[in-house]
Amino acid sequence: KESQIAYVDALLGTERTPPLISDAGMIVVDNTLWYSRVLLPAARQDATTATISDFNAHVLRDSRLHVTMLPVRDGLTILQPRRPSGRG
Repeated sequence: KESQIAYVDALLGTERTPPLISDAGMIVVDNTLWYSRVLLPAARQDATTATISDFNAHVLRDSRLHVTMLPVRDGLTILQPRRPSGRG
């Protein structure tokens, strides 16, 4: 769980590296609700829950992504790269 942010960032690319996922690709992440523990105040979250909460906040803030979270069981999040302007 600790490396999920780095993994998504690597797939999306940086200023110095090209993206590893196509504009039509998607990333599916499981357990993003983590038994609903991500809804607890930060002071009451264990280390794993805090890591998942940080990941959720990170992808929501990332303007390169469309984020869809499905509240199925422990949560399923679908991340899709935003298409560059002018490409539909």
